[in-house]
Amino acid sequence: MEIFNFDEIVSKFGTKTAVVSANQNYSYNDLSKYAQELVKQYSLKKKYIVLVGNSSVLFICQFLAVHYAKRTPIVISQHDTDKLDKILINVANQWQFITDVVPTDDSLEHFEEGLLFCGATSGTTGLPKMYQRNWQSWRIGFEICNKIYELEEYQGITTTSPLTTSLGMHTLLLSLYFGKTFYTFDKADIIKNKMKTMLFTVPTYLSHVPQFKHTFQNINGIVSCGGELTNQIILKWEENRAEVKLYELYGSSETSLVAWQRVDGVKKESCVGQLFPNVSVNFTKEK
Repeated sequence: MEIFNFDEIVSKFGTKTAVVSANQNYSYNDLSKYAQELVKQYSLKKKYIVLVGNSSVLFICQFLAVHYAKRTPIVISQHDTDKLDKILINVANQWQFITDVVPTDDSLEHFEEGLLFCGATSGTTGLPKMYQRNWQSWRIGFEICNKIYELEEYQGITTTSPLTTSLGMHTLLLSLYFGKTFYTFDKADIIKNKMKTMLFTVPTYLSHVPQFKHTFQNINGIVSCGGELTNQIILKWEENRAEVKLYELYGSSETSLVAWQRVDGVKKESCVGQLFPNVSVNFTKEK
Protein backbone atom coordinates (compact mmCIF):
# COMPACT_ATOMS: atom_id res chain seq x y z
CA MET A 1 0.00 0.00 0.00
CA GLU A 2 1.36 3.42 -0.95
CA ILE A 3 2.09 5.65 2.05
CA PHE A 4 2.44 9.39 2.58
CA ASN A 5 6.18 10.11 2.69
CA PHE A 6 6.93 13.77 3.36
CA ASP A 7 10.68 13.19 3.00
CA GLU A 8 10.15 12.40 -0.70
CA ILE A 9 8.42 15.76 -1.10
CA VAL A 10 11.20 17.54 0.82
CA SER A 11 13.84 15.95 -1.41
CA LYS A 12 12.20 17.61 -4.44
CA PHE A 13 11.39 21.04 -3.05
CA GLY A 14 13.60 21.49 0.05
CA THR A 15 14.47 25.20 -0.07
CA LYS A 16 11.23 26.36 -1.72
CA THR A 17 8.67 28.18 0.42
CA ALA A 18 6.11 25.62 1.57
CA VAL A 19 3.93 27.71 3.88
CA VAL A 20 3.35 31.39 4.51
CA SER A 21 1.68 32.02 7.86
CA ALA A 22 1.37 35.33 9.73
CA ASN A 23 3.69 36.81 7.08
CA GLN A 24 6.42 34.30 7.97
CA ASN A 25 7.91 32.03 5.31
CA TYR A 26 8.70 28.35 5.99
CA SER A 27 10.55 26.17 3.51
CA TYR A 28 9.95 22.46 2.97
CA ASN A 29 13.19 21.84 4.87
CA ASP A 30 11.90 24.00 7.74
CA LEU A 31 8.67 21.98 8.03
CA SER A 32 10.56 18.69 8.03
CA LYS A 33 13.02 19.86 10.70
CA TYR A 34 10.25 21.30 12.89
CA ALA A 35 8.13 18.13 12.58
CA GLN A 36 11.01 15.85 13.51
CA GLU A 37 11.78 18.00 16.55
CA LEU A 38 8.15 17.60 17.63
CA VAL A 39 8.46 13.81 17.38
CA LYS A 40 11.21 14.00 20.02
CA GLN A 41 9.19 16.38 22.22
CA TYR A 42 5.94 14.42 22.24
CA SER A 43 5.08 10.98 23.61
CA LEU A 44 3.41 9.51 20.53
CA LYS A 45 2.52 6.03 21.77
CA LYS A 46 -1.07 5.29 20.82
CA LYS A 47 -2.20 4.11 17.42
CA TYR A 48 -4.24 7.28 16.78
CA ILE A 49 -3.03 10.78 17.67
CA VAL A 50 -5.71 13.46 18.07
CA LEU A 51 -4.87 16.94 16.73
CA VAL A 52 -7.04 20.00 17.33
CA GLY A 53 -6.80 21.64 13.94
CA ASN A 54 -6.13 25.28 13.17
CA SER A 55 -4.47 27.35 10.47
CA SER A 56 -0.97 27.44 11.92
CA VAL A 57 2.46 26.10 11.09
CA LEU A 58 2.44 24.27 14.43
CA PHE A 59 -0.63 22.27 13.45
CA ILE A 60 0.80 21.48 10.00
CA CYS A 61 4.04 20.24 11.57
CA GLN A 62 2.14 18.26 14.22
CA PHE A 63 0.33 16.47 11.37
CA LEU A 64 3.69 15.71 9.72
CA ALA A 65 5.19 14.64 13.06
CA VAL A 66 2.47 12.02 13.56
CA HIS A 67 3.38 10.52 10.19
CA TYR A 68 7.09 10.57 11.02
CA ALA A 69 6.18 8.63 14.18
CA LYS A 70 4.22 6.11 12.07
CA ARG A 71 0.94 6.89 13.74
CA THR A 72 -2.40 8.02 12.28
CA PRO A 73 -3.63 11.60 12.85
CA ILE A 74 -7.22 12.25 13.87
CA VAL A 75 -8.03 15.87 13.02
CA ILE A 76 -10.85 17.51 14.97
CA SER A 77 -12.13 21.00 15.68
CA GLN A 78 -11.99 22.61 19.12
CA HIS A 79 -15.75 22.36 19.66
CA ASP A 80 -15.61 18.54 19.28
CA THR A 81 -13.10 17.93 22.07
CA ASP A 82 -15.76 17.38 24.73
CA LYS A 83 -17.47 14.69 22.59
CA LEU A 84 -14.43 12.58 21.75
CA ASP A 85 -15.33 9.61 23.94
CA LYS A 86 -18.56 9.25 21.93
CA ILE A 87 -17.08 10.15 18.53
CA LEU A 88 -14.14 7.74 18.94
CA ILE A 89 -16.03 4.95 20.68
CA ASN A 90 -14.89 2.42 18.04
CA VAL A 91 -11.23 3.09 18.83
CA ALA A 92 -11.55 3.44 22.61
CA ASN A 93 -8.21 3.19 24.45
CA GLN A 94 -6.35 3.42 21.13
CA TRP A 95 -6.03 7.22 20.92
CA GLN A 96 -4.36 10.09 22.73
CA PHE A 97 -4.08 13.84 22.33
CA ILE A 98 -0.74 14.77 20.79
CA THR A 99 0.33 16.50 24.00
CA ASP A 100 -0.60 13.59 26.30
CA VAL A 101 2.21 11.81 28.12
CA VAL A 102 1.57 8.10 27.60
CA PRO A 103 3.73 5.56 29.47
CA THR A 104 2.90 2.47 27.43
CA ASP A 105 3.67 1.86 23.78
CA ASP A 106 1.25 0.37 21.27
CA SER A 107 2.95 -2.03 18.89
CA LEU A 108 3.97 -0.50 15.56
CA GLU A 109 2.51 -3.51 13.80
CA HIS A 110 -0.87 -1.82 14.29
CA PHE A 111 0.16 1.04 11.98
CA GLU A 112 -2.26 1.19 9.05
CA GLU A 113 -0.19 1.78 5.93
CA GLY A 114 -1.76 4.12 3.42
CA LEU A 115 -4.16 5.75 5.86
CA LEU A 116 -3.53 9.50 5.63
CA PHE A 117 -5.76 10.75 8.45
CA CYS A 118 -9.15 10.44 10.10
CA GLY A 119 -11.48 13.39 10.47
CA ALA A 120 -14.87 14.26 11.86
CA THR A 121 -17.88 15.54 9.94
CA SER A 122 -19.45 18.85 10.91
CA GLY A 123 -22.12 17.23 13.07
CA THR A 124 -24.94 19.32 11.61
CA THR A 125 -27.20 16.25 11.65
CA GLY A 126 -26.19 15.09 15.13
CA LEU A 127 -23.05 13.61 16.63
CA PRO A 128 -20.08 14.07 14.26
CA LYS A 129 -19.13 10.92 12.37
CA MET A 130 -15.59 9.77 11.65
CA TYR A 131 -14.27 9.34 8.12
CA GLN A 132 -10.94 8.09 6.74
CA ARG A 133 -8.79 9.43 3.94
CA ASN A 134 -6.36 7.25 2.04
CA TRP A 135 -3.08 8.70 0.71
CA GLN A 136 -3.04 6.79 -2.58
CA SER A 137 -6.55 7.87 -3.55
CA TRP A 138 -5.80 11.51 -2.71
CA ARG A 139 -2.49 11.46 -4.59
CA ILE A 140 -4.18 10.11 -7.70
CA GLY A 141 -6.84 12.81 -7.33
CA PHE A 142 -4.13 15.46 -7.00
CA GLU A 143 -2.69 14.43 -10.37
CA ILE A 144 -6.12 14.80 -11.94
CA CYS A 145 -6.70 18.21 -10.31
CA ASN A 146 -3.29 19.34 -11.52
CA LYS A 147 -4.30 18.66 -15.11
CA ILE A 148 -7.90 19.88 -14.98
CA TYR A 149 -7.24 23.10 -13.06
CA GLU A 150 -3.94 23.76 -14.86
CA LEU A 151 -2.15 24.12 -11.53
CA GLU A 152 1.23 24.44 -13.25
CA GLU A 153 0.21 28.06 -13.90
CA TYR A 154 0.06 28.79 -10.15
CA GLN A 155 2.82 29.15 -7.59
CA GLY A 156 0.55 29.56 -4.56
CA ILE A 157 -2.51 27.75 -3.20
CA THR A 158 -4.86 28.70 -0.38
CA THR A 159 -8.29 27.89 1.05
CA THR A 160 -10.89 29.61 3.19
CA SER A 161 -11.91 26.27 4.67
CA PRO A 162 -10.52 25.40 8.12
CA LEU A 163 -7.83 22.72 8.19
CA THR A 164 -10.19 20.73 10.41
CA THR A 165 -12.26 20.01 7.28
CA SER A 166 -11.48 17.53 4.54
CA LEU A 167 -11.47 20.37 1.99
CA GLY A 168 -8.94 22.28 4.08
CA MET A 169 -6.66 19.25 4.47
CA HIS A 170 -7.10 18.32 0.81
CA THR A 171 -5.96 21.79 -0.25
CA LEU A 172 -2.97 21.77 2.10
CA LEU A 173 -1.73 18.34 0.98
CA LEU A 174 -2.36 19.17 -2.68
CA SER A 175 -0.20 22.28 -2.29
CA LEU A 176 2.63 20.42 -0.54
CA TYR A 177 2.55 17.51 -3.00
CA PHE A 178 3.21 19.81 -5.96
CA GLY A 179 5.76 22.02 -4.23
CA LYS A 180 3.51 25.08 -4.11
CA THR A 181 3.37 27.77 -1.44
CA PHE A 182 0.40 27.30 0.88
CA TYR A 183 -1.04 30.46 2.44
CA THR A 184 -2.76 29.90 5.77
CA PHE A 185 -6.04 31.78 6.12
CA ASP A 186 -7.38 33.93 8.91
CA LYS A 187 -10.45 36.08 8.34
CA ALA A 188 -8.73 39.01 10.02
CA ASP A 189 -5.68 38.86 7.75
CA ILE A 190 -4.96 40.31 4.35
CA ILE A 191 -3.13 37.62 2.38
CA LYS A 192 -0.29 39.51 0.71
CA ASN A 193 0.63 36.85 -1.77
CA LYS A 194 2.95 38.01 -4.52
CA MET A 195 2.55 34.89 -6.59
CA LYS A 196 -0.21 33.69 -8.87
CA THR A 197 -2.52 31.80 -6.53
CA MET A 198 -5.38 29.29 -6.72
CA LEU A 199 -8.12 29.42 -4.09
CA PHE A 200 -10.26 26.47 -2.97
CA THR A 201 -13.41 27.70 -1.25
CA VAL A 202 -17.18 27.38 -0.86
CA PRO A 203 -19.95 29.39 -2.58
CA THR A 204 -20.97 31.07 0.67
CA TYR A 205 -17.62 32.81 0.88
CA LEU A 206 -17.64 33.77 -2.79
CA SER A 207 -20.93 35.60 -2.32
CA HIS A 208 -19.05 38.31 -0.39
CA VAL A 209 -17.01 39.85 -3.20
CA PRO A 210 -16.00 43.08 -1.38
CA GLN A 211 -14.72 41.05 1.61
CA PHE A 212 -12.85 38.75 -0.76
CA LYS A 213 -11.13 41.61 -2.58
CA HIS A 214 -10.04 43.08 0.76
CA THR A 215 -8.70 39.78 2.12
CA PHE A 216 -6.93 38.35 -0.93
CA GLN A 217 -4.50 39.65 -3.48
CA ASN A 218 -3.40 38.07 -6.74
CA ILE A 219 -6.00 35.28 -6.81
CA ASN A 220 -6.11 34.12 -10.43
CA GLY A 221 -8.11 30.92 -10.11
CA ILE A 222 -10.92 29.65 -7.88
CA VAL A 223 -12.33 26.17 -7.30
CA SER A 224 -15.74 26.26 -5.63
CA CYS A 225 -17.22 23.19 -3.95
CA GLY A 226 -19.41 22.19 -1.03
CA GLY A 227 -22.56 23.84 -2.37
CA GLU A 228 -24.16 25.20 -5.52
CA LEU A 229 -22.41 28.04 -7.30
CA THR A 230 -25.39 30.13 -8.37
CA ASN A 231 -25.58 32.32 -11.46
CA GLN A 232 -26.10 35.30 -9.16
CA ILE A 233 -22.67 34.71 -7.59
CA ILE A 234 -21.11 34.04 -10.98
CA LEU A 235 -22.40 37.28 -12.49
CA LYS A 236 -21.18 39.24 -9.47
CA TRP A 237 -17.75 37.79 -9.96
CA GLU A 238 -17.67 38.57 -13.66
CA GLU A 239 -18.50 42.19 -12.88
CA ASN A 240 -15.66 42.49 -10.38
CA ARG A 241 -12.98 39.98 -11.35
CA ALA A 242 -13.63 38.78 -14.87
CA GLU A 243 -9.99 37.68 -15.30
CA VAL A 244 -10.26 35.01 -12.57
CA LYS A 245 -10.67 31.43 -13.80
CA LEU A 246 -13.66 29.95 -12.01
CA TYR A 247 -14.26 26.22 -11.60
CA GLU A 248 -16.98 24.26 -9.85
CA LEU A 249 -16.34 20.87 -8.26
CA TYR A 250 -19.10 18.42 -7.47
CA GLY A 251 -18.96 15.39 -5.25
CA SER A 252 -20.28 13.63 -2.21
CA SER A 253 -19.21 14.75 1.25
CA GLU A 254 -15.52 15.33 2.08
CA THR A 255 -14.30 16.35 -1.40
CA SER A 256 -14.88 13.12 -3.34
CA LEU A 257 -14.22 14.00 -6.97
CA VAL A 258 -17.31 13.30 -9.08
CA ALA A 259 -17.80 16.05 -11.66
CA TRP A 260 -16.44 19.48 -12.53
CA GLN A 261 -16.89 22.36 -14.93
CA ARG A 262 -15.13 25.56 -15.93
CA VAL A 263 -17.63 28.36 -15.45
CA ASP A 264 -17.46 30.95 -18.21
CA GLY A 265 -20.63 33.01 -18.20
CA VAL A 266 -23.87 31.73 -16.72
CA LYS A 267 -24.33 28.06 -15.93
CA LYS A 268 -26.78 25.87 -17.78
CA GLU A 269 -29.62 24.75 -15.56
CA SER A 270 -29.02 21.35 -13.92
CA CYS A 271 -25.62 21.03 -15.62
CA VAL A 272 -22.71 19.70 -13.56
CA GLY A 273 -20.15 19.74 -16.36
CA GLN A 274 -18.23 16.53 -16.94
CA LEU A 275 -17.22 13.56 -14.85
CA PHE A 276 -13.74 13.17 -13.46
CA PRO A 277 -11.73 10.31 -15.01
CA ASN A 278 -12.68 6.81 -13.84
CA VAL A 279 -16.03 8.05 -12.51
CA SER A 280 -19.32 6.63 -13.79
CA VAL A 281 -22.90 7.57 -12.92
CA ASN A 282 -25.92 5.30 -13.09
CA PHE A 283 -29.49 6.58 -12.91
CA THR A 284 -32.28 4.52 -11.43
CA LYS A 285 -36.01 5.04 -11.45
CA GLU A 286 -37.38 6.61 -8.31
CA LYS A 287 -40.25 4.70 -6.76
